[in-house]
Amino acid sequence: MPGQPDADPSALRQALDTIKLPLSSEARGPLRETVFDYVDALKAAGRPPEHVILAVKKLAFGEARHLLGAIEALHLTLGGGREEQVAAIGL
Repeated sequence: MPGQPDADPSALRQALDTIKLPLSSEARGPLRETVFDYVDALKAAGRPPEHVILAVKKLAFGEARHLLGAIEALHLTLGGGREEQVAAIGL
């Protein structure tokens, strides 16, 4: 909402930056709490539910794009084309 401060996403962004996939059950709880804290802060700032959902999704998808970019960079660094990728995963 105009004139109201946004919640600080830095804790959630940091949590998303440091997760390792597949997500362990030990990591799930703290990540969940960090998401809940961010959601609570957005609600306290007066954000409507649809804005809260979009804000969380934006952060999550941003981190996913970052991760995919890192995977692509690794692939380019190591070389290998699509055929090698397909053969490596057994398709």
